[in-house]
Amino acid sequence: MITQLAHQFQEAGYSVKVITTFKAEEEYSLSPHVERITLENKQDRGNRLKRNLKLTWKLRKILKEEPPHLLISFMQEPNFRAILATRGLSIPVLVSVRNAPEKEYSGFVGQLVAHKLLPLADGCVFQTEQAKAYFPQKLQQKSTIIYNAVAEKFFTTSHHPKPGIVAIGRLSEQKNHALLIRAFSKIAHDFKNQDLFIYGEGLLKEELQQLITELDLEDRVHLMGTTQEIPKVLSEAEVFVLSSDYEGMPNALLEALAVGVPSISTNCPCGGPEMVIEHGKNGLLVPVGDEVALSTAMKTLLADASLRQQMGQNAKKGSEEFHPKQVFQEWEHYAHQVLDGDFT
Repeated sequence: MITQLAHQFQEAGYSVKVITTFKAEEEYSLSPHVERITLENKQDRGNRLKRNLKLTWKLRKILKEEPPHLLISFMQEPNFRAILATRGLSIPVLVSVRNAPEKEYSGFVGQLVAHKLLPLADGCVFQTEQAKAYFPQKLQQKSTIIYNAVAEKFFTTSHHPKPGIVAIGRLSEQKNHALLIRAFSKIAHDFKNQDLFIYGEGLLKEELQQLITELDLEDRVHLMGTTQEIPKVLSEAEVFVLSSDYEGMPNALLEALAVGVPSISTNCPCGGPEMVIEHGKNGLLVPVGDEVALSTAMKTLLADASLRQQMGQNAKKGSEEFHPKQVFQEWEHYAHQVLDGDFT
């Protein structure tokens, strides 16, 4: 999101700099016309508070040397640093909440940031109404909701499905692929030509593989690892499933909808799926952690080709609200509202 937004602001004629904590081994590419500044040479895994205060001091020094018209920050710790670093500098700060706040802002320090520090920002972008409602009215009153942008290539990808259910996401507890595998096991015998393909890597790979073996699904459930061909994968997916326990605005789900894949999602906090799926029209919503409901939803779609086709068409039509041009226009408009202090 940051790299795409930086590129779009630059293309629109703004001077843009991106300040990151460190350089990761794998990163999204940044436009050569956007300056990149890093606060540390490599990730410091020492004391978290001490590290953040040190990074805040470095950020403040950079901002004092070349004050921007607006500072935009993403995620909990950068939000924390952005607000502290700009105290007394007359630099407007626009923060952004990107995940379920009860997870991202948990614990004493997280609560302090959420309820005392974030309201000091000049504006805030949320992804869902649920996330917005978590924070004090002082912050809500000067905030807005903007969806994640989906890359143009997903909108130009046509849907030509082949048999197969697809899931995309880190192999982590949050994504709850174990739920998906168990739900699939309940219907696998009814749809012998439909396998489950899970794309992603993570710490739970071995545990999930063991579950697949226990359920005797080695030939039916496939842990595919990561891929650079997500549009192609989605173009061939009969059905897409998101089984997460919580999300912000799930990119994989938005991408599936943009391609026109009939999709099933848990109705997880903080409300992203329910904002983009109208149950029964462009997809199906099921309760979080409900194995039976998820297996029933998969069975419903797999058994009805005309329903899949209609839902896929509706998904494609309704996805324009997260087209990159639309999302950028909303960011640009809101950035000017923050600068003007006018939220009417």
